[in-house]
Amino acid sequence: MGLADQLQYKETVQKIIDILKADARLTEGEKIAKYFFGLPIRLDHYPLIYVRLVGGPVEAATQASGQYRLDYAVAVIHRSGEQDVAEKFVYDTIEIIDEVLRAKPTLDGMVDDSFPARVDGETAVERDYAISGARLVLRTRKQL
Repeated sequence: MGLADQLQYKETVQKIIDILKADARLTEGEKIAKYFFGLPIRLDHYPLIYVRLVGGPVEAATQASGQYRLDYAVAVIHRSGEQDVAEKFVYDTIEIIDEVLRAKPTLDGMVDDSFPARVDGETAVERDYAISGARLVLRTRKQL
């Protein structure tokens, strides 16, 4: 098995999306309008979740061994014309995302371990709408 087979960046992003979609509280089409692999080009589906590779350090012990510590961003964005509706939705949803990912620390065997390393939030006003977002950084570890 080669290094590329062990790391599987794209497959890990997709696995995170699949794990989130499998939870009844995060169902695509019902609770979440759309999931995106990577950053969405246009923000025209609300609420949305996107997942993307952020990166991280490689700690090589030798040419054939070491550890990759890679971060993946999992973000939820919502928009509302009503005061604090989007922000409350985003907070509730990022808590669910945190819970769901903590329950599957190996991401079904894709990594050796993972844990939430950081959570950030942001709200902006656009015309008559509040657009709120929160991002959870999931830190993964994979031994080579």
